Amino acid sequence: NHVGLRSIWKRKRDLLGNQYSRKEMLIFRHNYRWRSHGISTTRRVAVARRNTGRGARQLNPVLCLTVGRRSFERTLRRVMMRCGIDAIGKDSAMTLKGKVALVTGSTSGIGLGIARAMAAAGASIMLNGFGDAAQIEVLRSDMASSLGVKVGYNGADISRPEQVAGMVADAAREFGSVDILVNNAGVQFTANVEDFPDERWNQIIAINLSGVFFGMKAAIPGMKARGWGRIINIASAHGLVASAQKVAYVAAKHGVLGMTKVAAIELANAGVTVNAICPGWVLTPLVEKQLRDRAEKAGRTIAEETHDLVAEKQPMVKFTSPAQIGDLAVFLCSDAASTITGTPLSIDGGWVAQ
Repeated sequence: NHVGLRSIWKRKRDLLGNQYSRKEMLIFRHNYRWRSHGISTTRRVAVARRNTGRGARQLNPVLCLTVGRRSFERTLRRVMMRCGIDAIGKDSAMTLKGKVALVTGSTSGIGLGIARAMAAAGASIMLNGFGDAAQIEVLRSDMASSLGVKVGYNGADISRPEQVAGMVADAAREFGSVDILVNNAGVQFTANVEDFPDERWNQIIAINLSGVFFGMKAAIPGMKARGWGRIINIASAHGLVASAQKVAYVAAKHGVLGMTKVAAIELANAGVTVNAICPGWVLTPLVEKQLRDRAEKAGRTIAEETHDLVAEKQPMVKFTSPAQIGDLAVFLCSDAASTITGTPLSIDGGWVAQ
């Protein structure tokens, strides 16, 4: 097979030198013998160089290689190192084309950031969450048209097991499968333990913890049958450490990490990985509104309120964005992450490093 890689980053300047013509080509050969099959294969890396026509010189790398049954990537990296090429890539953009992602709580905030990132990578998306029906339809249609993927919506109540199972079944009927499940839906309430209302406890546990279980239970059989799946549970820094007045939220997020580990062990050899993302402070529209309100009430700037809010927990005084969490989720669906499982991944500005 001939494999062309479109992007090889910059070659070391001292390898190329400063003087060359537009027709010059450097060809490197790397030979090895595949002893078990008696096959001799030659790898050729050709780097064609050209002028842009505007007086500036620019590299236009072309990679040509002939490969047998052995994976070419390992040999390719060896060749690149020998040739002095700093970095290579088959295609720098990860792709989820042909995959279907169901993201709960995805009509705003972190869930929407994850849904957009996966759609941008080519996945079909099933949105879920509460909100104004007309606004959700605008969101759905805009995502589909702008990113060129199929996007559906299901308003299942994540605290109801029959509705969660129905949502997974609907997504499979509409798109053919559910390959990626992102359990993101969550709610919050704060009070001291002795003052915490029973109904709020039950609500948070039902959505933040039981909802994750219901989603995994419904999606896992199809993933096992296909031999491939990715489950990403959105936990929190509060799945690893605690804060006062958040007893239900902290208990639920700790439970999510426990469930993540159990499912990862059970599915370790089924082609399905199960991981948890643990964000710190995330700049969602809700948090932005809270910052504006706090700043107005205190007569301070938004920057001052932001610093005080974030610095209270994080050494890095910087919000994480929903888009960054989305990019991490896309990575967890890639082949590069195929052996990452049962793992809480912190994206929290150093919150839990303290």
